[in-house]
Amino acid sequence: MVSFGGHCTPAARCADSRAFVASGSPLPRCHVPFDHRAHWRATLRRIAILLAIWALVGPVMSILFVEQLNVLSIAGVPFGFWMGQQGSIY
Repeated sequence: MVSFGGHCTPAARCADSRAFVASGSPLPRCHVPFDHRAHWRATLRRIAILLAIWALVGPVMSILFVEQLNVLSIAGVPFGFWMGQQGSIY
């Protein structure tokens, strides 16, 4: 049922895994089909969410709240400038 290297043969892919456990042998590493469409759908969703967060925090927040951010300073430069500058770079 199991070919050399521990990979399942096509006939063994549908076999009950409990039989391997009961026999004391390790479970075979069966090839699970990879859904490329689902992978890219999830990846593009994650990219869209991260870009929305970047757009909100970087350019928008630094423009809307520049007076409140300028209360702080880094090396003598207002923090609102730093936020706007980081938003424009990335």
